[in-house]
Amino acid sequence: MKIKIALPNSKLYEPFYSRFDELKLEFPIEIYILPEARISELMLANRLDCALMTPWSYGQGVINADYRIIPGPALSSYSYTQIGTLFFNRNLKDIKSLATINPDDFLSKIAALILAETYGQYPAIIKVKGSPDELVKLADCAFSYENGAPDDVTLDISEEWYMSYEYPLPLAFWVIRNEEPPEEIVQIVHQLFRKDQPKEVEIIEEELVADDVEPRVGKLKWYFDDEFKEALETTLEFLFLQQLIPELAAVKVLGEYDESLLSPEIT
Repeated sequence: MKIKIALPNSKLYEPFYSRFDELKLEFPIEIYILPEARISELMLANRLDCALMTPWSYGQGVINADYRIIPGPALSSYSYTQIGTLFFNRNLKDIKSLATINPDDFLSKIAALILAETYGQYPAIIKVKGSPDELVKLADCAFSYENGAPDDVTLDISEEWYMSYEYPLPLAFWVIRNEEPPEEIVQIVHQLFRKDQPKEVEIIEEELVADDVEPRVGKLKWYFDDEFKEALETTLEFLFLQQLIPELAAVKVLGEYDESLLSPEIT
């Protein structure tokens, strides 16, 4: 029987399944690239064996399903990382509308929460396709996975989160249902991960507004550890208080884990 594995449809998560073509020759696996909300639905319906989930999709399911997190490849961001950007209309007075391609994505929700919590703005969310330049012509601001040019009026979502809450933003981690997980699923998710991916990647701003401005710096971390677990617990509490998940979700990890073994370089 095929092992069904799903991941969110964003290029951000491609390292998590980059070795699929070689691994499918060894294991009976199928990969599905889907919207986050659809992954949440399929996991709840027990139609997936394993999924890469965000804090939002994980929190949507724990009220009705017994999930376990696989301690292995995961992704979190620290300060400036270019994972997602808010673009603002140059003639902005109030932020009444936010345009985005995927309003149900975790990062789109985080963008809206940052506007509310940090700036006291509560825009209506408009679902529309287009480049950031096109989106900000249709709304006061826009969320995009693309990066802005130096003369664009933007906010880096990861940087704003880190400055506001002073802990990393957990983005994605592997989840199974605890009933009868596939026997080799832990080995599979480790081996699916890109072999040459460093455990941590420093991000340095390249295009500066002026020569005398210091570049912004942040990092992406690609593995699960105690810091990730604590950040996830805090983020889930935040999402619950913001009424984005129906219940305060416990972080349940599959088995005991040794941090020294959690490098994505495991094969």
